[in-house]
Parts: sequence; C-alpha cells; structure tokens
Amino acid sequence: MENVKHLVHHDHGNTLNVIVTELEKLGYQVSWKILNASDFGVPQNRERIIIIGYSKSKYDFGKIKKKPRKKLIDFLDTTGDFEYLEPNEYTLLETTKEQPSSGLIFAGYRNKSIRKVGVRPGTEHLSRVHKQPNRIYSVFGIHPTLPSQESSGRYFILTNENRVRKLTLNECWRIMGFPENYKKVSSVGEQYKQLGNSVCVPMIAAVASEIKNQLFGGK
Repeated sequence: MENVKHLVHHDHGNTLNVIVTELEKLGYQVSWKILNASDFGVPQNRERIIIIGYSKSKYDFGKIKKKPRKKLIDFLDTTGDFEYLEPNEYTLLETTKEQPSSGLIFAGYRNKSIRKVGVRPGTEHLSRVHKQPNRIYSVFGIHPTLPSQESSGRYFILTNENRVRKLTLNECWRIMGFPENYKKVSSVGEQYKQLGNSVCVPMIAAVASEIKNQLFGGK
C-alpha cells in the first residue's frame, strides 16, 4: 500500500496503527517506511509511505537499492515552445542555498499577491500559506512534489540561462520516472492530475524488485 507521508502522523499516529493492526489480525507480517523519489534516480522531492504485508515473512526496506540524487537540469527539454515569464513578473533571491535534506533550491517567487496574515516578517515566501504555484526553484537542485491539485502545470523553474519558465508537461512525466514512449492520451489538465496522483515509477520498481527477491526467492 502507498500513501502520503502525513499518514504517519494522522490522528497522532492512530490511523497508521489501526491499519497495521488490522493487517496483522488478517495474518500479514507488516513493515512500512517513508521513501523519497529523489533516492531513486529522479529529481523530485516526493515522500510517500509504503506499507508491505506478507503472510510468511517481513519485508526488509533496508535492502532496497537506491541511487545518487540527480539534478533537475539533467531532465529538461533542450528545445521546445517554452512558456517564459517576463522579468517584471517575478523576483529572484540575491542568494540561494540548497536545502540539505530535500535538495530543493528556492530561487524566487512570482510577483503575485499572497496571504500574509499570521506570517512572520521576512518569511512570506517560505511560509505554508504561500501557495506553491508562486514559487520558483533552481534547475541545479531538485523539484518539489507534483501535486494532484495543480491542473494548470504552474511549476516554475530558474534555468541555467537565468530565465524563469514553466516546466513542460513532458518534463513533468520525466521527473515522475515515466519512459519517453509513454502514451499520453488525456487532456492537458487531466494529465497534470494523473501526474499528481501517480507513484514514482523507479521507486515502486525498486520496491517491487525486492519483493521478488526477498519474498519470492527471485522468481
């Protein structure tokens, strides 16, 4: 099973405890762990809880093969009809710094009105009340989670040419780990929803590979 990482803290941990307890009552040996897509070869900070139950033995998450963290710039289209912002539409930070835990580099924000009530001065663009579509991230770091609520694809990046543009739809599929020949048949808005609701393909493939190795003797 897979869910957002907040499941661990929901109702002070009681929700997750009920899930695990009920699975154990059904005869499963249960283990769980929060995994991040950025540990599996894609530049997206996407944390999800994975719960695995098997009747005969427990799954060992420690055996999953991870990969070094990659940068967003290596996953971008080199040509295309890019949607750039005009310089007066955004503000860049004078200095940027990569967040060690997430790999994100917050580079600036769009000049849109935002809610400032209850926010400490100087932190308006780092606060939770600041909507994600206004933020701009450097391509030399990784990208935040692609959410299912964003149907317009307002994911803005600061390129190596020091210009700000939206991620293309193909780039979004790429940082979710989908192959280049994946057939995209839905409308643009529906595809953005599908992206946000999907799992990171390489991460789930790594989990599944160890299910085969550990629980089924490699068969």
